[in-house]
Amino acid sequence: MAARRADSGATDPVRPAGLHLSLEHAGDPAFQRRDWRAQRAGRGLLAAFLAASALGVTGPGPLSRVRLDSPDGVLSIRTERILHRDAPAEWRLAASRPIRSIRVAGDAVRSFELGPLGPGSAWRSVASGELVLELSEPREGELAIPLTPRAAGRTEARFRVEDGPILSVTHLVLP
Repeated sequence: MAARRADSGATDPVRPAGLHLSLEHAGDPAFQRRDWRAQRAGRGLLAAFLAASALGVTGPGPLSRVRLDSPDGVLSIRTERILHRDAPAEWRLAASRPIRSIRVAGDAVRSFELGPLGPGSAWRSVASGELVLELSEPREGELAIPLTPRAAGRTEARFRVEDGPILSVTHLVLP
């Protein structure tokens, strides 16, 4: 049984008479309730994801920030644990006494691109696979080391000031 088209008087061979195409489920209240329940659950999941993102679970934020202090109190590091590949970041190091060099070892040597620190400092690679930041004159206070992660995954960086204890920080680099 074919329905008549209201505008031309012709019949529609595809849609039978009495069938109305609608996105509403007025004829089935149980189905409508399930649909509303699914919509509310989706909104809740979206709100939870947005809140987690704002707090730093998926990138920089309060839950991602970390500060590490060496046992001897000479070196302190502030950084973000969660980084994004190819996005600029930094390690903020603070020295409580004048230092001439900082050693960086671990996966970070291969998977991070470390930026220049300006005149009077230079990165040097040593045979053990470490990078050594040599300062032209002893420095005390805060030093910001710019970096750019080049590979996604878990990455560890180990820092050591001259012959002091090793400080280790683990980063999660997201694509």
